[in-house]
This record gives sequence, C-alpha cells and structure tokens, in this order.
Amino acid sequence: MKKLMLGVRKLGIFCLVGIALGVMAYAASAAELPPGTVINKANLDKVMNDTFEGKTIRSMLLSSQEYQIRNWALQIKLRHSKISPLPPAFVEATEKYAKDVKFDPKTREISGWKAGLPFPNISMNDPYAGDKVIWNYYYAHQGGRSQYCPHSWLFVSADTGLERRQDWYWLRYYMKGRLDGPGKPPVVGDGSIISKTLFFVTAPYDMRGIGIFTVRYDSPKLEDSWVYVKSVRRTRRLAGGAWVDPVDGLDMLGDEIWIINARPSWYKSFKLLSKRWVLVIANDKTDWVEGAKTPAGEFPSVDLKNWPHWNPALVPGNESEPREVYEVEGIPPSYHPHSRRVLYVDVHAPMVYIGEGYDKEGKLWKYVQYTLGPNSAETARGNVTTKGTARMIPPNPTEKVCMLSPEGFYIDFKRRHACHHYDRIWDSNPKIGPNDVTLGQLEAAGK
Repeated sequence: MKKLMLGVRKLGIFCLVGIALGVMAYAASAAELPPGTVINKANLDKVMNDTFEGKTIRSMLLSSQEYQIRNWALQIKLRHSKISPLPPAFVEATEKYAKDVKFDPKTREISGWKAGLPFPNISMNDPYAGDKVIWNYYYAHQGGRSQYCPHSWLFVSADTGLERRQDWYWLRYYMKGRLDGPGKPPVVGDGSIISKTLFFVTAPYDMRGIGIFTVRYDSPKLEDSWVYVKSVRRTRRLAGGAWVDPVDGLDMLGDEIWIINARPSWYKSFKLLSKRWVLVIANDKTDWVEGAKTPAGEFPSVDLKNWPHWNPALVPGNESEPREVYEVEGIPPSYHPHSRRVLYVDVHAPMVYIGEGYDKEGKLWKYVQYTLGPNSAETARGNVTTKGTARMIPPNPTEKVCMLSPEGFYIDFKRRHACHHYDRIWDSNPKIGPNDVTLGQLEAAGK
C-alpha cells in the first residue's frame, strides 16, 4: 500500500512538472506583437496566442473575422488604441436627462428621453441590458443634430472586381436629441417624430432620384416611407414593413443602415452575451481623393486591386486597434431575412463597429463593418483631399469631438458580393430645418 501511495505521489509530481514545463513553453512561444504587425492567413495560427496591449489575438478576434482571414484574404494591421472623449455637450445632456428615462419591461419601450445617453450605467446582471445597449445606440449615435453626407457606393464582385459606382445623397434630420447649443431645446416639434430622412441616388443619370423619404416616429409605430419610381416619375408610399427590405440593389437591408436601423422594440429580443475586446478600425483617417485617375486612387481605403476586392486596404490610418465592446444578440421578427444578428457596440460611446447576420439555418450570411473615428479640428473627419490639400466641414464650435462614421463594408458571402459605402463629405450641422427634409425634395431629385 505504501509503495502504491508513493507511486501515486511520484506520478502527481511528474504531472505537475509536466504542466509547469508546458506553461513555461507556452509563455516562451507567446510574444507581445508590435504596432504595424499584419495578421493574415499565412501567420494567423502562429500569432493566435501572441498578445497586443496585453490581450491575446485569439481572445480579440471574432470567429467571423477568422473566417474571413482564412477564406477571404482579410488582413488586419495593428495599431495602439486611442479613445477620444465624448463631446462635452453630449456628456452634459446625459447628466441632465438620463434620470428621467424609464424602461418598460413589458413593452421593452422607453419614455422620458430627450438627449444624451438614456442609460449611462448598464449592469451585466440586468436582464434587459441588451435592450438598453441598443437603445443607447438608437437614440444617441447621431452626434447631436443631423447627418448630411453625400457619398459613393462601390459595387464589388469577388469574381470580377469593381462592377460600378453610384453616388448617393443622405440627409437625416433629428427632431429629438438635438444639441444645437446653450438655450436651444433638444426637441423640435411635439416630440412625436424622431427623424426625417432623405436617401437617394444622384449619379449616374439613369438612376438619379431613385431612393426613399422616411418619417420615423418616436413610438412603436412603423415608419412612413415613400419611394421614387423612375419609370413614372412619381413617388409611391411603401408598406410599413419596408425597413426589412433591400435598399435599391445594395447589399444592405433598410435595417442594416448604420449596421442596425430598427427601433429596438421591433425586434423580438436583444440579449447581452458578453463584454469583450475586439479588433476594429476606430480611428480611421483615410480620405476620399477627389480627381484621382482610378477608383483605387479615389477610394484608397478599400483594396480594389486584390481579391476579393472588398477588404479594407492596408493604408495609413486604416489600422485596427483593441476596443472594449458589448456583444449583443438580436432576434428579429419572423418576416426578417435574418434569423439572428450579433452586434458589437462600443462600451464607451454609442457606436456599433460590426454586425453579423445569420440565415434561417444559423449560418453566417452577412458581415457589416464600419470604420469609425472622432471628428475634430485635429482629426479632420469628413476630409476631401484635392491635389494635396485637405478640405473639411468642421464640427460645431461647442463640440470638441464628434462621433462619426465615414465608411461601411457590406459583405454578402452567399452572393460573393459586397457594397462599400464611402463618405465624401460629412457635416453634422448643416443649416437646415425640419421643413428642408420633405417628400417634395425626393420628387425633385429625379427630375
């Protein structure tokens, strides 16, 4: 018996030594990667256990990103993270109005919101934490006033490359959550409408005017939408469920505008899965180059030269960095094309970096990524580079930093196709009012 116990002890010591040696070998093989490291298919397995800013690549890389690295030639270039402060006016509005916000568990609706974040403090133990994360984004991501951004869409096939380019006009006027300056009310009108939106093609000529005008209410009521029909030169009203329909030939649903465009209560549920770190492009500074001789030169942040022609290009200012996010699963209504969606929402600001869409069989179908960043006199978001000189529309003087998003990658893996959204100008404070965003403007756009 004593011999048996001695043998067991020796075996235990041997196992402990083996484990210790294994840990030491693992530690010796892992390394802290330097900024500028490019993660690609060739080195992915080698760097998975390495760290960047103290976190392993394995822990930060999404399964959807790993899938693209292994199968779709995605490359990720690392840079150190930099978190910019929120606009002071936005912080003040949150402190002033958040205390009045109420969440109704039965309807998953909220009341009392006027401006800022409705839920500045979210607990992981809150059964409705997922809803509150999405409500924060839904109400507060607009940056305080309006979104005016003429932009281009690049239609890209994995098999043939760039197919065509369309120029679009986007103007969304927010009736609530406005930060127009000291003494200005955050709500315009009676509070029943949250926004009015114009979204239509400006070029090429044969497509000009095709688009939609939308009035969105601050209630569970579905939005009112009108579409311009080019063949009859008239507008037609759409059914209330148009928010789940594809947008005029783009690889995008109405619900996927800015990654998620639905009122949270239109979904069956939102569940907060985790709080984690991911690698995202959060401080993009890549410009639109006006007058460039080629599409690749005009839109330098998308890799049009190399297969599959839709990945982010490895250019300065287009690097990825660690950011802490909420991972939220959304279950849409049964008539929605997706069975579920997973969204990655910044913990520090109301911004969504990545949205994954799964088909009815639970397989990854769509991947949407926005390259985001702050707007200030220093970072010059909304840049247009023309013959070596930069032009920008500066933010409101009361805002040190604005939260903006200049580019979006919409990838449909089933169709082997993608659309790339590229802002040419961004102005968060154009001289417009609610009466400047009307159905009449959509009708006039096609004439």
